[in-house]
Amino acid sequence: DAVRTLLKLGRVVTVGDAEATPPPDGLTIAPFAAADAQDFLALNAVVFRSHPEQGALDENGLDARRATDWFDADDFLLLRDSDGTLLGYNWLKREGDEVEIYVVGIAPDAAGRGLGRALMQAGLARMHATGATRTSLYVEGDNEAALALYRSLGYEQLSIDVQYTRTRS
Repeated sequence: DAVRTLLKLGRVVTVGDAEATPPPDGLTIAPFAAADAQDFLALNAVVFRSHPEQGALDENGLDARRATDWFDADDFLLLRDSDGTLLGYNWLKREGDEVEIYVVGIAPDAAGRGLGRALMQAGLARMHATGATRTSLYVEGDNEAALALYRSLGYEQLSIDVQYTRTRS
């Protein structure tokens, strides 16, 4: 029985990605700073509470990722409300001229406001500005809202991985 489907989507970074639509009034998108770590970890734990890998990210895991060669704080975009509340993030992972959307998250109570699209467009603009030519991401096959957003932004399926479990009868 199939128990998990993971899709890899990708697309070319285009000239049309150069300018992102600004976030809704009163919201800001800015790069990650060390002082943002606890806010990020708290929101990430909520957003990915049922995800086997991403939901388990803790301070040590975040520090380990920040110590990698691919980490660049300018590629880790945070979206905040006017009162400073973290509402979402888009973390980019650069490998050569391809950039992976490493993880995107939106606070559940902020969903449906176009914030995911604003963060994705900000990420695409960042990629364009830094010379990336391709972008990819991984998404759970049953995450219909995320798939609709990514496909509306031109992402196409590159591969599929299915995890199975054996049912004994």
